[in-house]
Amino acid sequence: MTYPAIDQTLRRGQDPATKPFPAKASFDDIYDAPDPGPYFSTLRPLDYRIPHFAQPVIRRLVAELRRVLGREKIAVLDLCSGYGVNGALLRHDAALDDLYRFYADDVSRSPEAARAALDPLRRDDHALRIIGQDVAGRALAYAQGAGFVDAALQANLETDDLTPAQAEQIREADLVTITGGLSYIGKATLARILGALRRRPWILYFPLRGTDTGMINTTLAQAGLRPERWHRPLPQRRFADDGERRGVRETVGRSADGLGAASSTHQEAVLHLARPAGEARAAPISALVAGIHAGAVAS
Repeated sequence: MTYPAIDQTLRRGQDPATKPFPAKASFDDIYDAPDPGPYFSTLRPLDYRIPHFAQPVIRRLVAELRRVLGREKIAVLDLCSGYGVNGALLRHDAALDDLYRFYADDVSRSPEAARAALDPLRRDDHALRIIGQDVAGRALAYAQGAGFVDAALQANLETDDLTPAQAEQIREADLVTITGGLSYIGKATLARILGALRRRPWILYFPLRGTDTGMINTTLAQAGLRPERWHRPLPQRRFADDGERRGVRETVGRSADGLGAASSTHQEAVLHLARPAGEARAAPISALVAGIHAGAVAS
């Protein structure tokens, strides 16, 4: 399935790579290490939480897709998946705090050690396939070696087209998830992904408050999807410093997103879900994300 309006825009070169969110601190040095130790040790003091909020929602979406599509086999494509945190949480009866504790211990953090430590918690769901995409090759290799993802797609889809082999690899994706990546990817990546899929997927994404999602939502609408926004911001992580806090409050204030005043303590993200209109009507977003609040999420 292709979407001509999107493909034309890409060919005309009118979709430059998305720039990082202007009020976001940079953590570029932790995203492609040999193991996730630096990632978790850096983000734990900042109480990074979005995978915690996303995990039960993704599970509900998988269950609903099984009902809607009438089959057990579901493929999830996790964009900007890094070390496979979302996959680890989906694959195991584990919480984000369990991963923080494991990677804080002074033990081997090898993929084999991660498999051994988490194997007792592994969920028996062989019909769920998880594909991780990222530009970070070492992080993806770790995620696949640890069993957090079933397949790895290393590609910069802001600048490069999918190869035929890569397109085939993701062709069957039913659900696309983006929990922390919309500071770095945008319309170009989504257009290339959508052009490769055999059916219109569901897309769950968590842009930071203040992010201009206009082009992204237009791209999704052109592909026959209806974007919806949940009305309650979620704490993404604590501010890294006072400069980031001031920048976020200024950016969110200018955006006038109708979600109230910006947090004084946290970067916030806003849950969005895009689906074909008919499928969206059959299962209201309120039912799929019920229970989300700043403290916990009902599973």
